[in-house]
Amino acid sequence: MKDKNDILTRFIDALKNQNVPADPPQEVIDDTLQKLTDAGSVRVEERTTILRRLAKLTAAAVIIIIVSFVISRNTVNDGPDVYPIAAVSKSPARMLTLGSTTMAYRRGGMDAVEKQTETAFAMLGPRTTSMLLEDLP
Repeated sequence: MKDKNDILTRFIDALKNQNVPADPPQEVIDDTLQKLTDAGSVRVEERTTILRRLAKLTAAAVIIIIVSFVISRNTVNDGPDVYPIAAVSKSPARMLTLGSTTMAYRRGGMDAVEKQTETAFAMLGPRTTSMLLEDLP
């Protein structure tokens, strides 16, 4: 520990005796400012070139997005459903599950859900409207 303190003390003593100028020499200031000015002018030109290229690329991307959106909006599917209700769900119980009714809703809204429900009930056949407790097994 004494060695480190001794080295530090000698360093501080050596610096106390040195004369340090208040400002750097004028030559150093002039050279530094000249180099900064030269470097700044080149970077402005590079930035301008990069920004022009970026603007062209952005414009091309926007045009591609707009064209693809217009093409996708003009495509109309008037054909029949690819998967008829009976082919998707074979039993009436599966036709009335949450997943099956959700798929029907996405395919055709409430009309498709009603159609699927009616098909399921038609497959089940008629049921009694009332049931007594004694009839249960």
